[in-house]
Amino acid sequence: MTLPPKLEKLLENWPAKILAFIVALFLYAYNQIASLDTKNIGVSLDVIADGITVPAETVQTSVRLTLRTEAVPLRELSSKDFSAYVDISRITESGTYTLPVKLRLSEEAVAVDPLEIQIQPEYLTIKVERYETAAVPVTLVVSGDVAEGYEINGISQNLSTVTISGPESIVSAVKDVKTEPLFFVGKTESFSSEVGLVSPGNFVTFDDSLRIGVSVDVQPKVIEKVYENVPISMFNVEDSVTTSISSGYATLTVRGEQPFLDTFAVGRGIVYVDCKGFFENAAISRPVKMVTKIGAQFVSVEPEYVLLTVVEKDRPKSVEKEPVLVQSTVMTESSETEVSE
Repeated sequence: MTLPPKLEKLLENWPAKILAFIVALFLYAYNQIASLDTKNIGVSLDVIADGITVPAETVQTSVRLTLRTEAVPLRELSSKDFSAYVDISRITESGTYTLPVKLRLSEEAVAVDPLEIQIQPEYLTIKVERYETAAVPVTLVVSGDVAEGYEINGISQNLSTVTISGPESIVSAVKDVKTEPLFFVGKTESFSSEVGLVSPGNFVTFDDSLRIGVSVDVQPKVIEKVYENVPISMFNVEDSVTTSISSGYATLTVRGEQPFLDTFAVGRGIVYVDCKGFFENAAISRPVKMVTKIGAQFVSVEPEYVLLTVVEKDRPKSVEKEPVLVQSTVMTESSETEVSE
């Protein structure tokens, strides 16, 4: 069969012509590639976990992109046109997995042609665990002390547990969730406040909008205090006697609120012996008492009794009066004889 002259001429030396065509294509492609500009950008990396597993270790938060395209559109592209992600939603068992890094492109980036994108790294190795929830106690954290002489009688809070979520091994290791510090410094009265919660770990989540209401009952401390060398007074001494006691000083123990007792001065008249009703000479044992209306409670006094000595005062001596002449009459003989003429 004889080929047409034109086709025969076309097929003449065909291996060389095919090779030349391939070389021409290669040169064209090379020229096209060589004429493209390059830009490196960093973009954020997210982990999509819409299934029953979550990351159980720190995952890098960004990847590097190398973009190649013509100069004009390349200048318009930026990190906001790309987002990288790794999807673990379909993984159902705990373990370590190597997964591809994928990209989302904005409409502007999709419209650029040609556009070459290289991702570094292209794959990530991630440890994942099954997602778990648990209710754990809320532990109140306090800071400082109430004022000197005061104490905390009770603390109440409106929430005792909180629900946390995260990788099963981490959640099972969390024993409690602590609050932000509640400050007691210098408090002298009861008060109420609110505090937030502090995360127990990077992979544990909870409702961070929760506020814990706390009520604190602050009261003065009740203490016992001992006072020595307290003068013993004598009350209600009768005017007709003088008195003395066997001991002029006592040791006094009282109970009361510390802020009051810290400033309470024990002076004369606090401790006394009642001498009322003793008019005659006597030596009698009398109890030592304490004035009760002082803001403190009497506990004990030493000595409990003293010897009260009562002595009558000297009475003024009576003076014998000299006779007083009231009227004098002289009697004579003439006065007794009647005179007659």
